[in-house]
Amino acid sequence: MEDPIGVVQQIYDHFNLHWSDEMEIAMCNWFLENPQGKQDRHEYSLADFGLTREDLERHYADYNKLVLSSTYSNNQSSSTNSAQS
Repeated sequence: MEDPIGVVQQIYDHFNLHWSDEMEIAMCNWFLENPQGKQDRHEYSLADFGLTREDLERHYADYNKLVLSSTYSNNQSSSTNSAQS
């Protein structure tokens, strides 16, 4: 994320929450003390949890069908609208 503090400010603005200079300073300090890459990455695998890709595909088949079909139709209508403009 290029500007994490800016994103947090936008979230605060969106929800009409109070944003202070002290909060911004604290966030800046945290980012300085915790640069990306300071900690090792966490790596997980499905096998760590006794799962396979097939397990997940079977378990979430209905959800994926619903989400992927609505995403596909939304993309299609956006493309159609763009082509008509």
